[in-house]
Amino acid sequence: SSTNENHIPVDPLLDACRALLRVLEQTGPKAVARDFENNIRKIESACHITNRRTVSSLLQVERDNGVHREGKDSCLHLNDQSGAMGLLWIRRTLAFQSDFYERLLEEDSDPVDAINYAYQQQLKPYHGWALSKCYNMMVGKKLPPRKSLLAMFGGYLHHEQHENDDMRFHYEEEKTLDDLKRLVASWRPLIQRWKRSFIELGMEDTRKV
Repeated sequence: SSTNENHIPVDPLLDACRALLRVLEQTGPKAVARDFENNIRKIESACHITNRRTVSSLLQVERDNGVHREGKDSCLHLNDQSGAMGLLWIRRTLAFQSDFYERLLEEDSDPVDAINYAYQQQLKPYHGWALSKCYNMMVGKKLPPRKSLLAMFGGYLHHEQHENDDMRFHYEEEKTLDDLKRLVASWRPLIQRWKRSFIELGMEDTRKV
């Protein structure tokens, strides 16, 4: 893809988000997956209405058309049903998942510690008290052990009693770790470019929800 943030194409981005949605549906609380899907739909709807196919052009046309309102801090307050709002929260979710996966790559990592770290870094600053409490109830304490979680991500079975002599298990785990490593490496620059587009247009809405 182009190194210019003005050319992040929306269609392949949405394809990747739908793939991630399937992972979230299998590994996370249904409410998280449902919220992610709602944000995908906001972007799809905005693309259909505006006929724009890059992140920055979609943001620009919504800004120019007065879809959002002026905030007190020289940053627009985004319309909740807009494509920009969908893009904002999907980007934050990808940053959260990226931090989580990066921590999970460490051999002695605990998934609960990893996901709580990612939450503190990427989502908690934008969550009000009620949403933070919901997160702690739904996500923060309910994860399987690392090996089982990697098996869920990789789509293979994890049987603890067989793991020491199961060469295939070891191969599948290493392959899954390599896939996660590549995923994080590809997401990082994309997320940075994506965020710059919001900041440059004065649309980085940091209000809590």
